[in-house]
Amino acid sequence: MIRLNRNKSRLLATLILILFVGLGIFMIKKNKPIQRLKKNLEYSSSEITTTGFTLNDFRRTETKNGRIIWKVNAHIGEYLKGQDSAKLTKAFLVLYQENGDIVEVTSDSALLSLKGNELTTAEMSGNVIMNINKERYVHTEKATYEKVKDLIIAPGYAKIEDSNMVLEGESLTVKIEEQALSFDKNVKTTVKKKTNT
Repeated sequence: MIRLNRNKSRLLATLILILFVGLGIFMIKKNKPIQRLKKNLEYSSSEITTTGFTLNDFRRTETKNGRIIWKVNAHIGEYLKGQDSAKLTKAFLVLYQENGDIVEVTSDSALLSLKGNELTTAEMSGNVIMNINKERYVHTEKATYEKVKDLIIAPGYAKIEDSNMVLEGESLTVKIEEQALSFDKNVKTTVKKKTNT
């Protein structure tokens, strides 16, 4: 059994204390990069939540009294937090009327403005195709749906086609409930020739 006198005991206690202090300083310095990384990760996640989030196979629907008012599907949808809007890629919007009429609109991209669960406007752009009751088709590059006015407006060139004729012009207004389509300028009409079968 080893016996230590008072001086040796003090020296050993001092050495142990120095060892523990040194070890503590080393561990603190070692953990600083981890703490910095943790802070960076927290900052990154807060950036994601403040800008919104993205969904593949985006789907949204509004119903009222059990009846679907509208629905939209898209390959990609990005909710923009704080703006009550969503950016869509390869969008497909369907508007259902009380009388049973259906208007379908497809486009390369769209910007939806929302108020709670309600759709207020939809700005469609790029290869916009409107299908009205599968009877009339409208082709244009840009169109905006305004729910309050129940209108779709295409400010540029547009072409309307049905089984009888083709109408071309600029600044098209589509009154959805009435199914009235009208151009403001540069209107051209082409009657389709009926083929004898």
